[in-house]
Amino acid sequence: MQQIRKLELVGFKSFVDRTQLVFSEGITAIVGPNGCGKSNIADAISWVVGEQSARSLRTDRMEGVIFSGTQARKATSMAEVVLTMSLPRDFAVPEGLSLNPEDFSVGRRLYRSGESEYYLDGRRCRLKDIQALFEGTGLGPNSYALIEQGRISQILSSKPADRRSLIEEAARITLFKSRRYSAEAKLELAQQNLVRVNDISREVKRQLNSMRRQAARARRYGRMREELRSVQRLRLGLEHRRLTAALGECAERLQAARERERLAMEALANAEDLRSRLQEGARRTEAEVNELRDRVSRLRVELGNTQGLRESLDSQRMSLMQRIGDFERERLAVEERRALVEREQERLRKALGAIGEEIARERETLEAEQARAAVVRDSLADTECEIESLRSLLLNGAGQLSDLRNIVIRCQENINRIAARLTRLEAEQEAKAQERKVHERELEQFRHDADVKASRQREVARQTAEAERRLGELSASMESLASELNALQEEHSLVHHRLSSLEEIERRRSNYSEGVQKFLSTQLPGEDQRMRQTLADHVDTDPPYEAAVEDYLNDQLQYILVEDLGNAVENVERVKRIGAGKCTFMTLRNGHNGHPAEHRPPLSGEGVIGYLDDLLRMRDDVKLAFERVLPEYASTVLVTDLDTAFRLAETHQGANFLTITGESYSPRGVLSAVGERKSMAGFLALKREKRELTAKLSALRGRLEGARAELARLKGEHETAAESLKTLAQDSRRLEVEAVVIQHEVARLEGEVAKLDQNEAVTALEISELLSERAEFETSMSAAQASLLEIEERSRTGDDELKLLAGRLESLRSENARLSSALAELLSAHAVKQERKAGLEAERDRLAKEAESVRLRAEDVRLGKAAAESRTEELLLAHQEAEARLGEYALLIKVAEDNLALKQNELSQQRSALDRAEETMRDLHADREQSMEARGAIEVENARIENDLGHLELGCQDEFHAPIGDVLCLIAAADWERPLEEVTAHYDGLRAKIENFGAINMRALEEYRALEERHQFLERQRTDVERSVADTQEAIAEISRRSIQQFQEAFTRIRENFIDVFQILFRGGQCDLQLLDECDVLESAIDIIAQPPGKRLQNILLLSGGEKALTALALLIAVFRYRPSPFCVLDEVDAPLDDANVVRFTKLLTELSQDTQFIVITHNKRTMEIAQALYGVTMEEPGVSKIVGVDLRTEAMAS
Repeated sequence: MQQIRKLELVGFKSFVDRTQLVFSEGITAIVGPNGCGKSNIADAISWVVGEQSARSLRTDRMEGVIFSGTQARKATSMAEVVLTMSLPRDFAVPEGLSLNPEDFSVGRRLYRSGESEYYLDGRRCRLKDIQALFEGTGLGPNSYALIEQGRISQILSSKPADRRSLIEEAARITLFKSRRYSAEAKLELAQQNLVRVNDISREVKRQLNSMRRQAARARRYGRMREELRSVQRLRLGLEHRRLTAALGECAERLQAARERERLAMEALANAEDLRSRLQEGARRTEAEVNELRDRVSRLRVELGNTQGLRESLDSQRMSLMQRIGDFERERLAVEERRALVEREQERLRKALGAIGEEIARERETLEAEQARAAVVRDSLADTECEIESLRSLLLNGAGQLSDLRNIVIRCQENINRIAARLTRLEAEQEAKAQERKVHERELEQFRHDADVKASRQREVARQTAEAERRLGELSASMESLASELNALQEEHSLVHHRLSSLEEIERRRSNYSEGVQKFLSTQLPGEDQRMRQTLADHVDTDPPYEAAVEDYLNDQLQYILVEDLGNAVENVERVKRIGAGKCTFMTLRNGHNGHPAEHRPPLSGEGVIGYLDDLLRMRDDVKLAFERVLPEYASTVLVTDLDTAFRLAETHQGANFLTITGESYSPRGVLSAVGERKSMAGFLALKREKRELTAKLSALRGRLEGARAELARLKGEHETAAESLKTLAQDSRRLEVEAVVIQHEVARLEGEVAKLDQNEAVTALEISELLSERAEFETSMSAAQASLLEIEERSRTGDDELKLLAGRLESLRSENARLSSALAELLSAHAVKQERKAGLEAERDRLAKEAESVRLRAEDVRLGKAAAESRTEELLLAHQEAEARLGEYALLIKVAEDNLALKQNELSQQRSALDRAEETMRDLHADREQSMEARGAIEVENARIENDLGHLELGCQDEFHAPIGDVLCLIAAADWERPLEEVTAHYDGLRAKIENFGAINMRALEEYRALEERHQFLERQRTDVERSVADTQEAIAEISRRSIQQFQEAFTRIRENFIDVFQILFRGGQCDLQLLDECDVLESAIDIIAQPPGKRLQNILLLSGGEKALTALALLIAVFRYRPSPFCVLDEVDAPLDDANVVRFTKLLTELSQDTQFIVITHNKRTMEIAQALYGVTMEEPGVSKIVGVDLRTEAMAS
């Protein structure tokens, strides 16, 4: 059975993952909640078989079928659907498609870029191929097998004319209609072709009759033309013999003139060689002068550099002398500081000696006092036994009290000493800090000066490089400009010489005939000197037309212009007096009756340029005279080629024609051409060349003046740049010297600051030690004072018993107290002196360190002074060397300037000799010009003869298409005896007859034969087109007949099925299908009549929703009964139906499923019950559809 086997979706709408649905025979239901993507499956099937409407797919544009992404998933770049199908084996596969109808696949892929691809069995194909494959199967453009949401209501609500598409698809006449449309278009095109062929054939017949008459005249003309050619051949031979003899005589005279010119050229070449040698010598001498100037300039630069160096050395030496003075002052300060330290050390040694002696004496007194106290204690030992414990306590307290008091005194003395030392150190530290600030300010200033000098050095270096580059550019520009100036001078000389030659030719009228030359150049006695002019002097035209116009108006351009007829008569008498040859005079004012202007038809068309007088530029009066005197030439039509001339001759009777290549044609039977141009330029070309050379000469003069001015400007800039470079070099050397001096000062100050930093560190260390020592003394004194207070308090609170005992032993205690007090004072004084001695020893050690520092500084000052004195001696030697170099440079400059003066004198002499050579050259040029003029006159005559001979040979070639030698061989020997005048008269008579013959189309015979062949071809073409029209009309009639037959059959069957199904679904009622125009079956609209039971007949649009759905389903089922489709997709068509109607609908659907595979999308449980397979569509992940499938037949078998 025909069916869908499998459907695969990837990225289509909500089916982002690859999803596969396998379908079997019968009914498959697709269920799921609203919005989960069920209808997307129906859209996918419709899309893959070629649906092109985005609205039918429920989207605004076709790219909307591609998965657009969710919050959790990205959008895909393409959508793809593949439909695997099976059709009957005898299915008619369209021509050109190769596939197995029982098992094939249809695929469609769409990218976000808009590119769409179609596949048949995995191979790329066209949409047209897919539409042709499914045409007539119910799956075509008007498919009744794909019923998506809303399509049921559209079947009834659509226009009657649109409803017939459903019947046509079932009747399979859609293919016939497309073929009929194609045949009708072909028929219309064939009929148009037939009309064109008939029009062309009639025109060809008319031309054929005219061409037959022209061919007869052409035959008669050809016979007369042959006789004329025979006479013309003889005339050419006689004229050729006469011109050849004249050419030989002229060649001999020309050879002699050329020999004279060769001798003049040799003399001129020798003079030019001498001038070249003189120019070369002058250039070499000038180069030597420039080299000597450069050497003098370089020596002066070196002299300036040496002077700068000497000044720099003087500056450095003065700076070093100042530093030596500074070193000496610093040495004296160091010596003074060392003497001060030595005096302080001597004072400390004396103080240590004195305090040592005092300590020794006090130690002796202390020992004596201790001995007396021991005697008193021994005498009181017995008395103190009773109260020994209390006495011991009091004695111990008193001893501690005395010791503590001594400790407090010693601590206070040490604190005072440390305070005095700190005061001295802080004063020294402040003085060092002030000195350091001074040195730092000086160092900062020197560093700033060093940075400024370095920046200035970089700027000077940059400016120097820029100046050197600019100097090189100026030198190169000067060389290039000098070369360009020489080239311009040579070109100016050549152009001036050529212009002089042209003016001489114009003055002598060398390119005119002998008679005109003599008339224009001869001056009669007593005749006023006036410039007589010819027509050529007033005529000008565009360069592309010059050659043709000169050849065509060769004789007419030599017409001499006069004011009126009286002047013409006077000039005729003058011609006779001077014995000139033939001269023609053209009057600017006609004394006779006026000549009315000739009416000329306008010109147009391809290849037409215009009338000759419109293309010539001349004065108004000259143009009027030209049109009056030479009307046939003035009205000559200038065209691009002969074919255009022949074509225009048919419509412009009496006009002459001239091509831009020089051929002239007269419809009276004259055709002339020029095969080879004259060697000498014509009148118009010489005038144009003279104008161009004059303009070029003026431009060259301007360029020469500009080049000379530019060269002078470049020389001035070169000198300025050289002077600037010299100044920059001096600045660079000065800045280098100043930078070295600043670097020395920076190094010195950095050493001073380093020494100050070292002294400050030593002072800070000593202050730190003193502060630490003072803190220790203050701590000890505080502890002693606290203990002292405690002991005194304890002594005041003794008990009464101790007072009694103390009173009894008062005398002994008084003595003992006195002795103890004296001993304590001695001990305290001894301890103070010991502390003082220690302080003096510390001060002695500090002075020893300071003395060592002073010694090291004295050594540094000595070394610095020695280095400065050594550098001073070096600078003195360099200064002496610079003085010696200055003397050498002065001597070299004097020698170079003497040599320069000699070379400049030599260059002046060479330039004088060169001027004399130039004068000789001018004389030789004049001699050569005279020789050239003589040769030119002979060459003009020779050229005229050669030109006449060339014209003769060219006319022979044009007329007989053979060299003149071959033509002369054809002349009979007897004809050579005939006189030239007789032959010319015979030729003129024949020519007059031919001219009177009228316009002849020489190609009439060929055109007649071509038209005859074309006429026969058109007749054959017309027969073929008529036969094609008849065949196409028969095919259209056959297609219409078959279409009507099939449509009537389908309409009748579907109408019967519709009535039957309607009564089943509605259980009665009436319905019908009617053709609105039975006379035009193929185009008639279809009306639907429906009357459910119990209701009156009314418009179907007024039915309820369920009634509309049942009526549309009845029509759809009627179509399926007549023409089952391979498969059918129904998308929620049962939604408007109640349960009873659903039961009747599903019963009919089950009957149809025997021949058609149904895919039903539904929410109705009763519809689900008839399905053999069930697919559930879920949306577990938002925006992403999933498929769950159940085969109910397998489940039933398992149960």
